[in-house]
Amino acid sequence: MALGSLLKGTLIGGRYNIRRLIGSGSMAEVYSATTPTGERIALKILHEAVAGDAELSARFAREAIILAELKSPFVPQFFGSGVGTDGRVWIAFERLRGETLEAQLRSRAALPFDEVVPLVDGVLSALIDAHAANVVHRDIKPSNLFMTRAPNSAGSRVRVLDFGVSKFRPPEGMREATLTAAGDTLGSYAYMAPEQVAASRVVDARADLYALGVVLCRCLAGRFPFFAPTPLALISLKLTCLAPRLSELTGQEWPEPLEHFLAGLLARDVVSRWQTAREARETWRSLRLSVAPQQEADRDHVSEVDDDITLVDRLKL
Repeated sequence: MALGSLLKGTLIGGRYNIRRLIGSGSMAEVYSATTPTGERIALKILHEAVAGDAELSARFAREAIILAELKSPFVPQFFGSGVGTDGRVWIAFERLRGETLEAQLRSRAALPFDEVVPLVDGVLSALIDAHAANVVHRDIKPSNLFMTRAPNSAGSRVRVLDFGVSKFRPPEGMREATLTAAGDTLGSYAYMAPEQVAASRVVDARADLYALGVVLCRCLAGRFPFFAPTPLALISLKLTCLAPRLSELTGQEWPEPLEHFLAGLLARDVVSRWQTAREARETWRSLRLSVAPQQEADRDHVSEVDDDITLVDRLKL
């Protein structure tokens, strides 16, 4: 077992039996576990090293609240949460089989258009549900999009993961103070909207649509809309430049309706963007495009910025 991971057979919450470690990130570990009836589930547990961080623990606990409120076939089913005897917060949810979109893009520079169509539809459907529940994800990126091996009841294979830095406005009667201070930057620079860089606290649902635009661009073109050697240079481009068209990025012609749709996601000004996930999904479904297979995308730009790092800092611009 990796250093700091829980041993096989450890009982969590008095009912979940740890089987093995299946993933680890900067904030948490994910384990395969079983219920008393033998059902396989996933357990996300805050790293021991950060369990004493009050803000990170609060964010982790709030993610459980969000998942409990958010009932969507495009988000892993929530089973429960709690705090272990060691003070580590845990969340139990549906065990998914498959791989992240990030894993797919590391082995394939770009995806065929017929694979991208249901992917975008599924993410937009997840965002419709999240935004209806007053949740702005704020960290849509390939490593937070999980492609399951089998479709769900809605016919989608994609699930949106990790609501750890989400903005949440609870329903009436459920009070909660914000965890995002004025001037805080939360998200991943490669995918975050221009307005999110300056103040993550005030962003709305349109920031998630921008991030999906970056995902779509990377899936089709094999690269990010903007390239820069440093985060600050990248931010400057986002704040001052219009996003390039697919044809500019690839040197190939793409259907104009597709170019128009992507421009509506990546608009620098929020009022020029698609205004809701539902509007964007209706437009996406109306395209009915036939896109011929493109030449293999240029892999030189696929890893321009590490999108596995979610930032929680105070960036002063």
